[in-house]
Amino acid sequence: MLTNHVRPAEPSAGDPPSDLEPHARRLELYVRALWALDLAISPAGAQDGTAWPAPSLKEDILYLGTLIPADSPSPELLYRAAAAHAAAHRAYGSPSFEAKALNLRQQLMISLVEDARVEALAIHELPGLGRLWRRCHDPADEASDLPGLMVR
Repeated sequence: MLTNHVRPAEPSAGDPPSDLEPHARRLELYVRALWALDLAISPAGAQDGTAWPAPSLKEDILYLGTLIPADSPSPELLYRAAAAHAAAHRAYGSPSFEAKALNLRQQLMISLVEDARVEALAIHELPGLGRLWRRCHDPADEASDLPGLMVR
């Protein structure tokens, strides 16, 4: 069943233009086609001065960055990869737990393993996602050690 989602108010005149808006509806349909998830795509607020914060999923709203980094692949490709990754967490993710009891290194390790786990499950079911995600990584920039993977 299609649902009309309430979106945040339009950006004010002083806000920078958004790369997300032209892609939002197609991304909602894409996520629905992958896993029958009815998620609204909405702009994420900038974090620490960056317009491309990590995607976040809260209830039925998937928050994505509003401006594509200059050195990234096409906006459509990057948005599709980010939306599929976040939706994979909803489709295959484990129940959330309280992370406050963990130190930063433990949180990063759990996040890294969970990202790899949900992507492996998604690729097993939908092999094309592996090709999509690989297109968003430059092999020359690939980290070969744990600290480098954690930064990526």
